[in-house]
Amino acid sequence: MRFCKAVTAVIALAFTLLGCSDSTFEPAWPNPGTIVATAVSPDEAAVAMLISRKERGHYQFEIRDTGSGVTLARNAISAPIGYHEHVVAILWVNSRHAEATIDRDFGDNNLHFNLSY
Repeated sequence: MRFCKAVTAVIALAFTLLGCSDSTFEPAWPNPGTIVATAVSPDEAAVAMLISRKERGHYQFEIRDTGSGVTLARNAISAPIGYHEHVVAILWVNSRHAEATIDRDFGDNNLHFNLSY
């Protein structure tokens, strides 16, 4: 009988501690300034990149000259946080136009962002 009371007390304590926790099971977010995706243009004259910002779900989408590193185009974009970490990809449509795709919901309703220079 004492064993049952002890087990019940331990289980109750565990649930109480879990209920008091402020941590949530949110997807991880990279440090601000982390390059999370890159792609070189077909003519290799430019590189497109997606850079994480401080706010969760926010990015800087940039195209830079590969030789000098000069920014040719820049746009701030954002995507809602979904059920998993964002899966991001960049695809060049042509040598001057890139498209970033953000999957936030297991492939459903992917978000597409375009940037040209």
